[in-house]
Amino acid sequence: MDLNTALHELQDWLDGNGFEHVIFGHAGDGNYHIHLFFNGDEEKWRAKTPEFDAKVRQYDGHLSGEHGIGKIHRNRFERSTDSLESSAYQALKKILDPGKRLPELP
Repeated sequence: MDLNTALHELQDWLDGNGFEHVIFGHAGDGNYHIHLFFNGDEEKWRAKTPEFDAKVRQYDGHLSGEHGIGKIHRNRFERSTDSLESSAYQALKKILDPGKRLPELP
């Protein structure tokens, strides 16, 4: 599936579920970001995150992109991390974080 189709389908899903959002980023390299505005309705988002995350992965997307995952989304990352991503993270962490300042993955 091409990037344009994936973005339109994700936007339709967000609109259909009533989530105010903006999609931005550097689409030239296929890397984009979706920012949601909760407007006090975080509970609705928490209930829908598994469905959204599955849709992102359906398009070969990742939850963290080139940025760190952060504390807010850590549980989502742990839920979706496969062994290859986890192994790569651990290998890079061992080399780049000998002082163990970055968070551990379970």
